Amino acid sequence: MADDSVTIVTIVTYIEVAAGEAERAHDLAAAYRHAARGAPGAVDVEAMQRLGRPAHFVLVETWAGASVWQAHAADTVTRSFREALESSRLAPDDERVHHALSAGPMKGPGTGAICAVTHFDVIPPRKYDGAALMAALAAPRTAICSSTPGPRPRGPTT
Repeated sequence: MADDSVTIVTIVTYIEVAAGEAERAHDLAAAYRHAARGAPGAVDVEAMQRLGRPAHFVLVETWAGASVWQAHAADTVTRSFREALESSRLAPDDERVHHALSAGPMKGPGTGAICAVTHFDVIPPRKYDGAALMAALAAPRTAICSSTPGPRPRGPTT
């Protein structure tokens, strides 16, 4: 059952297809991104292709609640996208659901921009310490994912 007590939900999905299917997967991901952005409750949807490994993709989707995302996941657009990739996949999709501790909008970096997608794990007793560290890193996030040079994020000093 969906838990909408957390307002924003971000889903990061890693997709790997056969090398010969990279161009088709790119086109499918771009079409999915375009369609998903217009779905009810979509806050932001980005589709990115990995440099150096063009058969690797990541979708970063932000939704206005878990129930909204679950409805979209069951929608024809999402099911059609996943089915179209089925014969091309080298591995099952790696889908990770995140309830935002600290993040800002991606602000669509545009075609050709280079972005970094990463994550860090925090053990439950240190959740709030991790949230504080993430907030410090997320503040300059827009500059990181932009074609305009900006300040580099720095980790905490001890």
